[in-house]
Amino acid sequence: MSVPYALHAKTAESITGTVNYTETDPVFGASVAGGITAADTANWNVDMDTQLDSTDIVALGFVAVSGTASEGATLQIVGGIPTWVAAAQPATIGDFRDGGIVFWVNPTDNTKGLVVDLNDLSTSAPWGCLGTLIGANDTAIGTGAQNTVDILAGCTQANIAADLCANSTSGGFTDWFLPSEDELNEIFQNTAAIETALTNNGGSGFLTGFYWSSTEIGVLDVRVQLNSDTFTRNKGNTYNVRAVRAF
Repeated sequence: MSVPYALHAKTAESITGTVNYTETDPVFGASVAGGITAADTANWNVDMDTQLDSTDIVALGFVAVSGTASEGATLQIVGGIPTWVAAAQPATIGDFRDGGIVFWVNPTDNTKGLVVDLNDLSTSAPWGCLGTLIGANDTAIGTGAQNTVDILAGCTQANIAADLCANSTSGGFTDWFLPSEDELNEIFQNTAAIETALTNNGGSGFLTGFYWSSTEIGVLDVRVQLNSDTFTRNKGNTYNVRAVRAF
């Protein structure tokens, strides 16, 4: 019976000295790998992220994203720059946000609503253009902004209630308007929560006196508010003005 050669082989003895080997494979030598040096391999475990600056990132085809990706945030293009935009937060009556105090929340989307300014813009402003029919006669919530646009388009009298609101920059916002009849009434139906929030956030409470709405009744009259009640008063009178805005 034949015996495999391996059973007769001796175990290799230890090797001493320097082993020199040169790769002569022509395929390897012609490849990219053939140019790798010991210095190259020493850098393989270095964290290269710290070696990149903004110029390198752009050169690689990546785009830096502003902001933080908080829960619910969406990636949007803002001013041509990819930016993480935080998810809109639900609002409740009396919240201090978006330049004022929340007095109305959209029943179908509680991240949207209306806020009232922290302070009156005037205590003695006219509605303006007595004897002229402007056509700003909408009453519902959500119509005050258009009423204000219509008033300013049809009445050039200076320093009227609508003009004061439209030109306000309170809280850094520029889209304030004179509230419609129902918007103004909604404020005064929630005065307990609103006035507490006004006080807590450096604002001033409502005065005991008439406040203008943007709702016109005819060539002579406009709807106004006194506490929780609405009235009709002459355009030529001078009353308090408190602006509102949508968020």
